[in-house]
Amino acid sequence: MRNTSIIKSRFFIAGTGQRLTRDHGREVAFTAIYLTACPHSHMAGIYYLSPGMAANELHITEGRFLADVEILEREGFCRYDRNACVIWIRSMMGHQVSSAWKAGDTRMKTIRLHLEALPDTPLILEFQRHYRLLPDGAWHGASDGACDGGADAGPNPLPVPKPHPLSPQGAPSRKNDFPAQDKNGLDLGVMR
Repeated sequence: MRNTSIIKSRFFIAGTGQRLTRDHGREVAFTAIYLTACPHSHMAGIYYLSPGMAANELHITEGRFLADVEILEREGFCRYDRNACVIWIRSMMGHQVSSAWKAGDTRMKTIRLHLEALPDTPLILEFQRHYRLLPDGAWHGASDGACDGGADAGPNPLPVPKPHPLSPQGAPSRKNDFPAQDKNGLDLGVMR
C-alpha cells in the first residue's frame, strides 16, 4: 500500500475542502478529494488522467468532471491540460512527499522519471518552476516544498551548475530541460 494519497483532517475542518464545499458544493469538493487520492495519482501531484477515466470512477459525466476541474483551476487547486490529459495538483507534492528534503533523496529520481514518462505538456515546466526542480533531478526548492521561485523571485542565490553535457547551453534537448531566462532575456529565477 502506498503511503501517499494522504488527505489531512484540516482539509475538511479549516482548509480547502471546507472552502470548496461552502463556495461550490459537495460535488466539487469530492472531485478535489478524488484528484488527490485516485488510483492514477502520483506522489508528485502531476499525472495522466483522462476525463473518461475520472468520470467513470466518479460516476458522473465527462462534462461534469471537466466543469468541476475548471472550478478547481479557478480556485488555484489544480491545473489541467485537456490536450495531454495531464493534471497537476499544485500543492500535492509538498503535502504528500515530505517537508524535509535532503541531498540524494531517491524520491527525486522517481519524480524525474515520472515527469519524463508523461505526455508533453507545459504543466511539466510549470511544475519544475514551482518546485525549483532541475532537469537532473536536483532539488533547489524551499524546505516545505512551497513555491518561492518563478519570474518575480529575484536573483537566484544558489550557484549555477555547469550545463548538462548532452544539452548545449541554451538549447534544451529534452522536455524536462528548461531555460533560465524567458524569450526576452528576463531571469526566471530558475537554475539550469
